Amino acid sequence: MATNSIQMRFACAGILLLIFALRSSSVALDKNTVLDSVDGMHWTVLFQAKIGALHDSLATIGVRPDATQDFDSLYDKPCPPSPPGDWLQVYFPHTGGKWPTLLGTRFAVDITQPALPSWLMKVETTLDTGHLTILWDTSRIHALPQGYGIFMRDSSAHVTINLRNQNSYSFFYTTDRIFTLWTKFDVIQVSVSPSWNMLSLPYEVADSSTKTLFPTAISSAFDFDGAYHARSYLERAKGYWLKFRTKQSLVMGGFSIDWLQIPVTKGWNLVGTTDKTVTPPSGGIIVSQFYGYESRYSPADTLKPGKGYWVKTSAAGVISLGDSRSTVANKLGIQLPKENISLSIKNNDQSLQQLYIVRKSSWNSSLSLCEMPPKPPEGMFDARFNSQAYMESYDIASCDRQVYTIEVQSSDYPLVIGAQIGDPEAIT
Repeated sequence: MATNSIQMRFACAGILLLIFALRSSSVALDKNTVLDSVDGMHWTVLFQAKIGALHDSLATIGVRPDATQDFDSLYDKPCPPSPPGDWLQVYFPHTGGKWPTLLGTRFAVDITQPALPSWLMKVETTLDTGHLTILWDTSRIHALPQGYGIFMRDSSAHVTINLRNQNSYSFFYTTDRIFTLWTKFDVIQVSVSPSWNMLSLPYEVADSSTKTLFPTAISSAFDFDGAYHARSYLERAKGYWLKFRTKQSLVMGGFSIDWLQIPVTKGWNLVGTTDKTVTPPSGGIIVSQFYGYESRYSPADTLKPGKGYWVKTSAAGVISLGDSRSTVANKLGIQLPKENISLSIKNNDQSLQQLYIVRKSSWNSSLSLCEMPPKPPEGMFDARFNSQAYMESYDIASCDRQVYTIEVQSSDYPLVIGAQIGDPEAIT
């Protein structure tokens, strides 16, 4: 009997040690995450609950760029077993998917992705009734951009509060209480390709460092003012070249601005865009099409959020995007005449550039509209005439004496060059 009694005591001690270890690890994780940068991609909130003499201080929500809606062993932590006697627990119930159930379906820490995050939180105690208060420290999220809302709704009382506007919520407990939590923040996903991409900052953000915005980039951000310059921080309205190792989808968040004014200088400008897809403006000082880069330069029919674009202007000034102040007259669309020769240049990874030679008498626009932007970073695919355009013209009277030089840049050979006559009868 004495032996059994001693074994029971050791077993209870083991349970208490387990509870202490789990509680300590959860609190330690919260302290570490609080020390991280605080912005729309990185934040945590620790909840405490009190009813009578009972207290709970483990429940933590937050977001991280590399977290998912499923279980992430780096961040998500299960609740410790309930102690003997009366207890109070605030937790996040999860079942299905990759959520482990070895220690139950209650989780003390629930970190998820920044894109439209949401949580289901439950408050439960062995007490029958009592005044219960949930508290949180608003100073831990003070660095979030103004207007970033973290909302909590009491499903029983139908009350919704913004966690940034107060630091506690009280109610009279009679049964388990369910709360839903979510954020109000503008988030987009931007896809990038292996190697170099033209990107921009489509939002107002608290931290515009390259490391924070593009943690998986393997280069600095390079802007352009007649030459390329490495930057550690991004500015709105500017475009940048950034290099990535693999194809991936990036999550970017911030606060939108209805319209954007882009300062430009005479010549080529690498510019950013707004947080919404917009039609590229034209006319005024704009003397080229807008060009994006997706394995090659190509004219852009729309400007997509998070991407960067080239545009050429005849003078220094300002280009407006996103509202009625944008110049949209005199659209610079290029209508290809039937009298053309099309050249296709393709490298080994299937990047393809089309070049054209058109009959001068049938071309009623300026070839300057076909001028291409500055060449992309070394190693990226690019093909153009040495006039720096993707289109040249020929005179039928002297076409046998005309020579066209093509410049090709690629890191993946061999190249395949093809030619096609648009309308043979028109050319002869």
